[in-house]
Amino acid sequence: MIKKQDVFEQALAQLEEALSGMRIEKGIARQLKTPQRVIEVSFPLKKDSGEVELIQGFRVQHNNARGPYKGGLRYHPQVTLEEVKALAMWMTWKTAVVDVPFGGGKGGLVIDPKTLSRPERARLTQSFARTIHEVVGPRIDVPAPDVNTTGEEMVWFRTVWAKLHPEEEHPDAVITGKPIQEGGSEGRTEATGEGGVATLDALRDAIRLPKKFTVSLQGLGNVGSYFARGVEKIGGTIVAVGDSHGAITNPQGLNIHKLLEYKRIHKTIVGFEGSKKISVDELLEGPFDVVVPAALEGAIDASRARILRSPIILELANGPTLPEADQILSKRGVIVIPDILANAGGVAVSYFEWYQNMHALRWESEVVRRRLRTLMRSAAATVFERARRDQTTLRTGALRVAVERVARALERKS
Repeated sequence: MIKKQDVFEQALAQLEEALSGMRIEKGIARQLKTPQRVIEVSFPLKKDSGEVELIQGFRVQHNNARGPYKGGLRYHPQVTLEEVKALAMWMTWKTAVVDVPFGGGKGGLVIDPKTLSRPERARLTQSFARTIHEVVGPRIDVPAPDVNTTGEEMVWFRTVWAKLHPEEEHPDAVITGKPIQEGGSEGRTEATGEGGVATLDALRDAIRLPKKFTVSLQGLGNVGSYFARGVEKIGGTIVAVGDSHGAITNPQGLNIHKLLEYKRIHKTIVGFEGSKKISVDELLEGPFDVVVPAALEGAIDASRARILRSPIILELANGPTLPEADQILSKRGVIVIPDILANAGGVAVSYFEWYQNMHALRWESEVVRRRLRTLMRSAAATVFERARRDQTTLRTGALRVAVERVARALERKS
């Protein structure tokens, strides 16, 4: 497992690999490596008991050359500044690789929300909004849900921000990931998982994906569950699944709809009818056509990369493959479809939500899904062509597409 303090070094190593084959002016390269703004916050949270706890957190604004900073807000006891810096940088590349007019940002509070009541979570989010309201806005920085935050937190945040900015004509656009009835977009909940399916399908000929193929999926949260449903429609069979409670397999295929219902009732996937319990090693290293890490950063390290038997990895988690592992996988001929492409469906539909809010529009679900598929297929084709032209990996190809777009925007601004 990657250490939190090493995540930013991982992001920098990936950027250096991309820059090594590009003609980017040194001053621009330095800008790409450095966040434009790092905001560290602290504020008091009054608990239901009357006790007051001091909350610490961050908002990192990496780059806005192509548009407002964009990125989620996470609540987790192990949030670190280095982690948030890395995630903000990856958001810059993610928005650029799918060519939506946003930059990259990320935020986090060092708190375990599972220890808080709903009123405490509301006060936490409202205080966070008041603390950073001057540096976010529809044309400045547009947050979204992330780990342990939902549409409910986004509404609390939006409500506070709108009261502090009565001059704003489109206050709903300050944040995305809102419930549909609160100005959210159709298709946002499913977007990251379905975007991963669209990416895999778009690349299937290029990566020689069989018409029928097996999938091992690490992570059965929102992203993993929608990916699992969608991948069946393009010929995939989920034969292994893992979550925080354990991992299971059935070589004949797992019924995802029944498995999700079993997990809802039992709070675990272990013990699901017809399945066999396996280890995380077996989940990630077994002989599947496609392995999909959809949960944890750093899930595939060098030792795992040496023995992994799948020819294709689709990264739905952020940063699941460490740089050393990337090199080993490349030498072994394993195709890695990188996170900044594979899981960019979420930010794509976040852009759709922002656009609808800014123009007082409401798109039907099928319109959103059609636009998402078109965008993801276009991005996948562009990345593959760049990787083929440069004779490099899909990750480096994706990064070069993104870096080039951001660098050009910086040059226009200079």
